Amino acid sequence: MLAAVLVLASACGEGEISDSPAGARRGPEASGEGGGDFDAPTNDAPTNDAPTNDAPTTSSKWSETVVKPDATNTGPNCSAPGCPNATLSPQNSPPLVITQDGATYENFTMTNGAEPIVVRARNVTYRNFYIHHDNWTGLYVDNVPNANLVLEYGEIEGGSPCSQLIEGDGITVRYGKFHSCDDIWKINDSYGSNGPVTIENSYFYDVIGGHGDTFMIWPNMDNDTTARHNHFVGGNTSIVIDASISPGATLLFEENWLHGGGAAYTIYCDTREGGARIYRDNLFDRNYQYGPVADPGCT
Repeated sequence: MLAAVLVLASACGEGEISDSPAGARRGPEASGEGGGDFDAPTNDAPTNDAPTNDAPTTSSKWSETVVKPDATNTGPNCSAPGCPNATLSPQNSPPLVITQDGATYENFTMTNGAEPIVVRARNVTYRNFYIHHDNWTGLYVDNVPNANLVLEYGEIEGGSPCSQLIEGDGITVRYGKFHSCDDIWKINDSYGSNGPVTIENSYFYDVIGGHGDTFMIWPNMDNDTTARHNHFVGGNTSIVIDASISPGATLLFEENWLHGGGAAYTIYCDTREGGARIYRDNLFDRNYQYGPVADPGCT
């Protein structure tokens, strides 16, 4: 039977949560699109200039130490640490079908038109790139177990038509910017079981269409999926969990900024038999019609 855990920081703002994880980047939060107020509180200046022997205090809120992803600190040539600063050229574009294991493609811009980008190789990396696509699906891994496709410092923008920018699993994303599509990312096994999904420090926004979703599992998820320190702006819902999860697989959503986008619910949490669903220490805004969570059975 399903193991499900839903831990909300707050339905209407920030809540008290655990210390920020090791390796969290420190610095002021950047403002982002999507409404809601997630700005971390500032500390008052000291009133006594005399030195003290008190030990420095450490914030207990991850949102005060992690920079919120937005349009400036994600994608190509962004302001995030480690982000390349290089000219993007169509001459550096990869082929639409990738078959070479370990290939790296960087500093490119491309329009894939009516054809999807299909990865049929392991350990492929896209770095510092911009992709514009007008297709049912923009990018997917095709039947490659343990694919480990890495997308970092990249932007994928949808056009018309656009059903989903990314589909399937076996993908790691860091500092990505994804927008302008009906569904931004749809997790399923339509193209095989390709390995875990990890999404970090990325920005998902501008969901279009009458039933668009930022992140969606449909109809099923075979592998562990982790989303941490991301900024999701919703369409119809911000995150849809409306499918089965294979036994032994875990969905972990933690320490994300979640904007409802005026949707019915920010999270729709279905509970069919299978693996675990864990939501914890996420921050919600108030931009929803009925509530932050539609909860048929998650606890």
